[in-house]
Amino acid sequence: MSVLENFWYCAIASIQLGAAPVAVQIGDRRIAVYRSAAGRPGAVADHCCHRGYPLSHGKVVDDDIVCGFHGWRFNAAGQCVEIPSHPPAAKIPAACRTRAYPCAEQDGYVWIWIGRQEPGPPPQIPEFSGRRWLQGARVVACNFVKALEINVDIAHIPFVHPTHPVTRAAARSGFVAQEYEIRPADGGFVVFSPPAGSAQEPVPPGAVQEFKLPGVIAMRLFGFVVYFHVVPMGEKACRIEFLITNYMPGGDQVTWVGGGAAMMDEDAAVLEAIERGQAADWCGPISVEADVPTLALRKLLDAAFAGRAEEALPPRRVFTAMSARFDFTPAPTNAAAEKELAR
Repeated sequence: MSVLENFWYCAIASIQLGAAPVAVQIGDRRIAVYRSAAGRPGAVADHCCHRGYPLSHGKVVDDDIVCGFHGWRFNAAGQCVEIPSHPPAAKIPAACRTRAYPCAEQDGYVWIWIGRQEPGPPPQIPEFSGRRWLQGARVVACNFVKALEINVDIAHIPFVHPTHPVTRAAARSGFVAQEYEIRPADGGFVVFSPPAGSAQEPVPPGAVQEFKLPGVIAMRLFGFVVYFHVVPMGEKACRIEFLITNYMPGGDQVTWVGGGAAMMDEDAAVLEAIERGQAADWCGPISVEADVPTLALRKLLDAAFAGRAEEALPPRRVFTAMSARFDFTPAPTNAAAEKELAR
């Protein structure tokens, strides 16, 4: 599957990249990610130019990655710098190279730049240094657009996530008309409730969902923060890297939990059922006002693939959807948020 070019993509959690190379997939590209002896991340196409053996099956020596088939050694620029079977006096041909990708480490992740433009700085997670996090990743058997859509879908929560605060609020008080606002943001949009008084007013504290190209979702509720980085892996698979606030005092800043998060399991079951179940005689999709965020996301992605993302940023709009009777403001402290999430 093609990917949006000239963007940073989440390759792997820093905590998961040790001494051995790791294979990651971004779209239809297989990439070997590794950490040099000095601790710097590197990324090259996951095949040796000699016979195509995966470099992720090799090893790291100093700053280089070494193929496990014939010992060919490649530097961070992808150039072969040693061929053990080559006579010492013979020059290594310039064609003996593999593609290298710009690579950077920032806020708990190793990032890979896909594109031909010069990369800017890697993405930042503003809250990262000031919190503790649960971190994990899982592969979901669905198109990555569906995985993005479900995370800006405001209507599915009470039906898919039984322990979510919105679900508990719905059980206590039922559903009422709730106003939301969507407005453009840098490289994407934000959806929040309650709406601001005008486009000039800042986003108020409360429930906020943010989408940013190529596949970043940030959610903030009661001071609780979740990040999803959705990476395509072909037409019907994607990888979701997630960070979830951990309010427990003490301990490491980041705790790896693998794929084990209840909300991830619940969303994955729905997404994979949809991917399996869409038949030729399906009459959809049919949308209603509550689908404003998902429709905006799909329109923006379609435009981005056509090179017209700036033209498709959604205009400011206030819309109404039925939701739990839920007071989103003022945003409470972390302690209050933890108490509410534990109810």
